[in-house]
Amino acid sequence: GSLLILPIEHVECTAHLSPNARQELNWLISQVEATIAKLGCPVLFEHGAIASSGASCGIYHAHVHLVPVPGPILASDVVGDSLQVKSGLLDVLDSVSNSNAYIWFRDTEGTYSVMENSEHLPSQYVRRTIAKHFDLVASWDWRAYDFPEKWLLDTIEVFNTVRSDGRPKRP
Repeated sequence: GSLLILPIEHVECTAHLSPNARQELNWLISQVEATIAKLGCPVLFEHGAIASSGASCGIYHAHVHLVPVPGPILASDVVGDSLQVKSGLLDVLDSVSNSNAYIWFRDTEGTYSVMENSEHLPSQYVRRTIAKHFDLVASWDWRAYDFPEKWLLDTIEVFNTVRSDGRPKRP
């Protein structure tokens, strides 16, 4: 059920999206998470960084993680207490627009938080921390997935069985 949401245009992190693209991202997330919520409590995050910082996962194209998790998790469980709470995604992106490396996270309570200066955190830090929090056996490391196609097909099936408003599609 874990998804990545990526912009078509190349930007290194979501904080560098145009104001229009930020609005579209916010809308798209609300549409997609209504469906993905059938698989768990959705959380959102990005470990954003620009290439010259050497931080993040080494993939310098903006991508937001939308992950259904099995239960409650707070931003402080993931990135500690040195967080700034924000009013929503657009506020988050405004606050980090001049940052070279950051993590933003929306927890299962819907609270958006930001940690700036995340250069010291390793690649896939948030994924690893979520897996540890829930004691998940499945690998958090995308490089170690065995046969991810089944998971991908299962996720696609969830989207194929519901309309964008969350109601079931008719055969």
